[in-house]
Amino acid sequence: MTNKQKKTSLKMSVLGITTLAVSSVWGKTPTGFPTGGGVGIDYLTLDEMPIEHVKMCMTDTPFANGTLLPSNITIAIDSETAPSIFKMGFTISDMIDTEEERTLYLISGTRTSPSPEIKTHPGGPALGIAVSELDILGIYRIPKVISTPQPESNVGQALPFAASKMTVNVNFDEHKIAKLMSNNKANIYVQAGLIRTSDLELGIFENMIMSEMDTISLVSNKCPEETDSIIKADNSGNQSFCKTPSADPDCN
Repeated sequence: MTNKQKKTSLKMSVLGITTLAVSSVWGKTPTGFPTGGGVGIDYLTLDEMPIEHVKMCMTDTPFANGTLLPSNITIAIDSETAPSIFKMGFTISDMIDTEEERTLYLISGTRTSPSPEIKTHPGGPALGIAVSELDILGIYRIPKVISTPQPESNVGQALPFAASKMTVNVNFDEHKIAKLMSNNKANIYVQAGLIRTSDLELGIFENMIMSEMDTISLVSNKCPEETDSIIKADNSGNQSFCKTPSADPDCN
């Protein structure tokens, strides 16, 4: 299945255009997950970082839900300067290797749902984005890995599988973002999901593990007054960090 077919498969299935076989899928006990639970097994983590021509404002405490940065951030958009594209990085962790091929999705939307509209792995976060406005930012193949027994050492033994992370860079079009803001859609909600390719082809999502849902609020020019810290990335990709911007007028 090509990436285009996988993208179409996910969107058609969650929108109900193809059969999801709800009666046979929902309520079953998920199988095929290693014991122990936790990150990489029950759920993923998701972090954002400015890459080019963007200013990220933060007010929440980092390290919430196992992530390095807050799950609620604000992007201040300077529409008066070129270029018209700004770039953000989304880092998905920790994907534990398996002997089955999987598909990784980075999805977004401008509206949340009060309850999940498809059932995913019960041990982690649910899909929080409304299916009617679900958009796919990225889709990636995660190849299978053959288990390699590890040797005993003087201090212990490593596990046969490693955990990996992937950073997806997304070019955001400021003209499209400005249109969202003018239509009173000033929040973008983002989640990552990891599913076995064999399940995807069958339209089965009960074993799909999700990240927490992050909220990106969009504002014009300056960060909100309550901002605690700012991470900037200039047009060349150089990053700078600023603490307590209210005390430093050059920060904002």
